[in-house]
Amino acid sequence: MRRTRRRSHYSRIFRSRRRRGPGALKVVVTIILLAALIFVGYSISDPLIQLFSGNFKPAPASSSESSSSAAKPTSSSSSSETSSSTEVNTAAIRGAYLPKSYLSNTAELNEFIAQAKSAGINLAVIDLKAEDGIVNYASKVSEAKNTVASGAPDASAAAKALSDAGITPAARICAFEDPVAPKVLRGTGVMYYKNHSMNWIDPSGNRWLNPNSPQAQQYITSLATEAVSLGYKQIFIDAVTFPTKGNPDKTGYFGEMTSKEQVISNYLATLKQQVNAAGGKLTVITTGAAAVGQAKQNIGWSQNIFALSGDYISPNFCPSLLDPGIQVGAAAIKNPDLTPGDTVNTLAQYIKENNNSRLSTTVPIIQAYTNTKTKNGTYKQYTADDIRAEITALNNAGIQSYILYNPKGVYDFSSLK
Repeated sequence: MRRTRRRSHYSRIFRSRRRRGPGALKVVVTIILLAALIFVGYSISDPLIQLFSGNFKPAPASSSESSSSAAKPTSSSSSSETSSSTEVNTAAIRGAYLPKSYLSNTAELNEFIAQAKSAGINLAVIDLKAEDGIVNYASKVSEAKNTVASGAPDASAAAKALSDAGITPAARICAFEDPVAPKVLRGTGVMYYKNHSMNWIDPSGNRWLNPNSPQAQQYITSLATEAVSLGYKQIFIDAVTFPTKGNPDKTGYFGEMTSKEQVISNYLATLKQQVNAAGGKLTVITTGAAAVGQAKQNIGWSQNIFALSGDYISPNFCPSLLDPGIQVGAAAIKNPDLTPGDTVNTLAQYIKENNNSRLSTTVPIIQAYTNTKTKNGTYKQYTADDIRAEITALNNAGIQSYILYNPKGVYDFSSLK
């Protein structure tokens, strides 16, 4: 009997499903992808339109992102910090004056550094150019080629030694009281009023640079900015005046000049700008009398020297250098040198009452030696207690800064401990 062949319906169904399965899956996946693309396209269509139209604005950050980014310095805050780098640092200055010998005497300088640092001195003012007109270091300023001392040292070595010890190097530059430069820089000196070809001579037999001379001004400015480049972070500019000795009616000045006060004011503003641009600070040294409204007439200072351009104002409060009987407000000090603490207290309190806003940028020069050549012949033997009394008087008036002054640069630092 012939056997009938049976067909397997299972396998047929199985094979058929396998063939139709992938096609259906593709359809489903395609539908899902199309839906996703439509959703994404709809979501980004508006931002894209804004972007290509130039009106795109990023969405604001979340509050957490905002607070996080605010805590981080931005480029604008960095530039702000950079732009404010020339602002005055009002930290207390505890300084001391050093004569020119410290530029070349390494042992002497090192001894000063060791003692000064232990006493809290944080700034030293070295004489780079004094009243004698001689430039005490190997300056490369072209106008100074005939005014530099023979064998003058490189001033940068002393500046580096001080800086390495944590003491700020500062330079004193005497400006227009200069008997040397008018001899070698033609046309820069103060002339006689009747003969502008002759240098005017003061009662001491000295010439003066003419503050109204652009060449004289540039000479002093060049020395100041050079000093900054050599490492001196502060420039103490002294004798920024017209002649203080002799008869001013006999002097002659060329060029246009509205007033002596305006000449000095304009020059200090320019000098400060140049020194700041070089990376330094400018301190203007004045007399103690000028600081209490008793500025000498016809020298170019107003009766408010705190209006002068300078990062700091440094009035000379050395009692022995004040005139006997100096008038300070309603008080007169008969013998300033005999009572150092009281004298400095009277001067400092006057500034507190009349120029309170400048207390943090006032750096008085105080006496730290015995001056046997006082104007009335009456002097005091200075001790550590006298120096402490001067410092205490300043502090009581809210003045935290000072410069100790001894023309020899020798100090009893026990007075600071």
